[in-house]
Amino acid sequence: MLRLMSTLTWALALLLLLSAPASAADAAAPSPADGGTDGFSSLDADTEDKDAATAVPLAQQAADLRRILVSLRLVRDGKPPSDGYVEDLFPFNLSDEKAVDAARKDLRDDIAQRKTRAQQFEEQRQSSTPQKAKPHETIQDAGVSDALVDADGDDASSEQPEEIIDEFTVLMLELQVAEARLAFLDLPLDQRKILLEQDAQRKRADLEKERANAEREKALAEQKRAEAARQKALADAERARNEIDRIVANEHARMEGVRGAQAFYRRELAERRELWAARAASLHERLNDLVERSEQVAQASGEANVLYDDIVHELATLRGIVREGLSAYRRVPTTSRYETETAYDAIRGIVSEKDRSAIENNQQQLADSAADLERQARTLAWETLEASVAAERTLNAKRVELLDIVTPEKRSTVLGFGPEGIAQLRRELDRMALEGVWYRTHGEVRLRALKDLSTNPFWIGRVTWTAFLLLIVLGSVVYVRRKGAAVFESLRVVVVRSIRHPGIARPIATLIDAVVAVLSPLAMLLGVLAAQKALGDTATIIELAVPLRLLLWYSTYRLIIVGSHRLLFRAISHENEDASESTNPRSELIARSVRMVARYVFGVAIILIVAAEVVDKGYLYHLVLRFAWIGVFPIAFVLIRRWRKDIADAYLAHRSTGRLAELVRSTRHRWFGFFVAVAAFGVVLGQASARTVRRFVLGFEQTRKALAFLFRRRLEKQAAEVAIATTDEPLPEELEACFSEDPVQDEPFILSDVAGMDTFEKLLTSFSDGNKSTATLVVGETGFGKTSWLNIAKAKAKMPVHRIVLERRILQEQELLAWLVQQLDLETAEPLSVSSIVESIEKRGKQMIQVDDGHLLTLRGVGTSGAWNAFSQIVERSRAHAFWIVAINGFAFQHLAWARKGVDPFREIIHLKPWSEARVAMLLQTRSKASGYEMVYDDLVVDKLEGVEGEAQLVSTQEGYARLIWDYADGCPRVALHCWKDSLVADGPNRVRVRLFRRPHADELESLDDNERFVLASVIWHGSLTTEQAVKSLNLPASVCGDAFGKLQDQGVLGQSHERYFVQTRWLCPVLRFLRRKHLIEE
Repeated sequence: MLRLMSTLTWALALLLLLSAPASAADAAAPSPADGGTDGFSSLDADTEDKDAATAVPLAQQAADLRRILVSLRLVRDGKPPSDGYVEDLFPFNLSDEKAVDAARKDLRDDIAQRKTRAQQFEEQRQSSTPQKAKPHETIQDAGVSDALVDADGDDASSEQPEEIIDEFTVLMLELQVAEARLAFLDLPLDQRKILLEQDAQRKRADLEKERANAEREKALAEQKRAEAARQKALADAERARNEIDRIVANEHARMEGVRGAQAFYRRELAERRELWAARAASLHERLNDLVERSEQVAQASGEANVLYDDIVHELATLRGIVREGLSAYRRVPTTSRYETETAYDAIRGIVSEKDRSAIENNQQQLADSAADLERQARTLAWETLEASVAAERTLNAKRVELLDIVTPEKRSTVLGFGPEGIAQLRRELDRMALEGVWYRTHGEVRLRALKDLSTNPFWIGRVTWTAFLLLIVLGSVVYVRRKGAAVFESLRVVVVRSIRHPGIARPIATLIDAVVAVLSPLAMLLGVLAAQKALGDTATIIELAVPLRLLLWYSTYRLIIVGSHRLLFRAISHENEDASESTNPRSELIARSVRMVARYVFGVAIILIVAAEVVDKGYLYHLVLRFAWIGVFPIAFVLIRRWRKDIADAYLAHRSTGRLAELVRSTRHRWFGFFVAVAAFGVVLGQASARTVRRFVLGFEQTRKALAFLFRRRLEKQAAEVAIATTDEPLPEELEACFSEDPVQDEPFILSDVAGMDTFEKLLTSFSDGNKSTATLVVGETGFGKTSWLNIAKAKAKMPVHRIVLERRILQEQELLAWLVQQLDLETAEPLSVSSIVESIEKRGKQMIQVDDGHLLTLRGVGTSGAWNAFSQIVERSRAHAFWIVAINGFAFQHLAWARKGVDPFREIIHLKPWSEARVAMLLQTRSKASGYEMVYDDLVVDKLEGVEGEAQLVSTQEGYARLIWDYADGCPRVALHCWKDSLVADGPNRVRVRLFRRPHADELESLDDNERFVLASVIWHGSLTTEQAVKSLNLPASVCGDAFGKLQDQGVLGQSHERYFVQTRWLCPVLRFLRRKHLIEE
């Protein structure tokens, strides 16, 4: 029998083996109706078996690609994918921008390759069956048109003919998938982040739902098992043969009952987790919608108002959720716990070891399970609460931002005192209470977390290191506050002794004194900043961030108080007043006033900080800002009352006459004098503010020039309306001498802060100490005080000084050498040479040699540099024994520096720049005071104002006239003295009247032709010029130059001395302006 069965088995196997290929071939052979001879399936008879073998995989691949394509199109439209999540549609991390950029490049390359392959397939298909209609006539419609995949992912209608799935179809599906992926990656980064965040939230919700379902099913099964075990234990108790077995069985029943209750608790916990996941998903969706609307809403539009109301409504819902979350966290339900009964405790000693061990093990397991369940419930409640609070804060911040976007009417309604404003105030007060409960709960959670971290050695090490840094900061602050003043005082002494130059030592010493004055609050401020740095990320914890911020504000407040006290005391202290802050009564008064103002400002700032921290910059914040100014009135009342005496003194010092002055004087010791003091304070404050604004405006040179122009126009208008008698009576000789335009030599006429004098003194000291001298050029235009500068330098020199003045132009080397021998009284043998001159100078020892009018060694032209070249060699080679100082015209210096690519060997260049308005006014005031004459400005006072004292108007007129002269003279002191002297008219003994000076008619220069203009410009270029030198320099005929000089001299523009022509002082500024306007000279 067995042999027969074996034989039949082998026969059946052989039959199946022989029949399988034929059956497979028959089943797989395509028929014409199925399109087997169409497309790529019948291109070659040898590929039929291959097509049959791959038909099913191609169909499956096409279905997968269609499903991916549907999901990508849904994602592109802002909808969730039909299957899975967005991250499943891409084989890389979408959060990595580098990977996204690389994927874009790969997709573009892949799309290009697939299009090329599709084109090749199309061409091959058309060449194989050109006479037959194709199901896909174009690449774009190659079996994957949008009709094949509708918006919901369903296939095309069943009425359509069955689609043929071949390699071309799959290729086109792959191409469309690649294009859809590239379209998603090309979306803006913000839009992609929003889509990915929404997808991640959906994934979290799905995972949470799956987890909750699994836990619920597990808990339900556990509950059923526990109930069955409990029923079995109860049955065992009924069948117990003795009391001990019954008690043990009852304990097992109780344990299983607790296990079932814990399973029920676990099931409820899973349901709460699932419920929160669904609520969180809905909440996140609504939140994203509101945030997206807030980013797209238009400014001051109705949509913004509607959005604001929607956010307020959603915030009310969120705060309800937060309130529920706080209550749920505070009242996390406890689960059942197992405790043995008294009956079991009484027989514990006689129970068998097996039963006792089983009960104790189960008891421990149930205790651990209960603790774990309660921990999970607390964690779920905390995560729910934290997420709700975060969502509420995010939405509230958007609400505050919308206050600047809503219409003005809506904003005034929300922040006003109407029903909507009061409702908003209530909401913010409710939020403050809610935030208080949240912070308390949050603190408890942090304390619990700290207890858990207390066993972590790494955390302990970090805390220890932070504490060590804080101790260093605290110790440093204490040391600086106690010993810092003495250290800085020692530093100041060292600086003053080490730095000889007073211009550098004085500012440094002043800076050190200022630091010492504010050292205590400054140390506290730096300590708070250092503590924040030492705490690092820990400083961002709200429990530390708020105290640190308050300490920062307090230290800043203290620094402002001390600094303001010092600055105000120095500002109002008089020169003859006690400068000691500790003994001066005003110091304490200033300190009290500053403290009162600072305390109010600090209090308002603290309220604003707390309001912004708790409820953002909403109703309460704007309410404080709106009414903070009310505190100005009581503060002003107290300050005026304290400073009443000083206000009265200040007013009377400025205006000693007038009705208000009489009131101030008569009521200063009466109670109602306070109101008079208020009026006086307003006047003093207005005048002080006007002076400050005026000083600021006058800080700009163009403003001063404009004021000077207006003042001149008013003077000219007044002169035209009021006939003022003119006189040609000359000024007294002693007055003429005081306003002489000659170089300054007398001490009373020397002004302080001469340009470059500090540098000169350093160079002179270095030369006196045995070093080589530094040859110096003093450069300035005509009338800027080059000779006066040499006179001052000569007075400061503690060595022999030789002054030589060039009275004629020297252009040849031998002529220069002979002139130097004559002027310096040198003893040298013939023939003269540079070396012999240098040797003669060296024999005379250390000396200073000053050369005035050095520009007479130069001339613009060909072959005119011999004298300057030789002079440069002498200066360079004699530096060890002679300190050379050469004064040269500014325009000649410009040409010399350009032509020779520098001015070697002169390594120090001192430029005499135009004087400032204040310096010109000081020059005129110094000379006027030295003359002993009274200057009367009555003829210059314009627009006399009633109620304004004449003295004040005279002072204003004096300042305005000095500004007018400075503007006309362009900062040139010689021209300023000339104009001032031209303004003076004798008016009795030791008295002169000041009138508007007469300006030359600059329009006469416009009549000059081109040659005459060039001749005039050449005089300016060289300082002074003879006719022969002008011919050589300009290469013009002598007759042309002579006629030009004659015409300019007849007009009074030029003067002549020693055959050299020069520009007259009164014409100097008009000529310079004219030549600059014609671009014949540069600035």
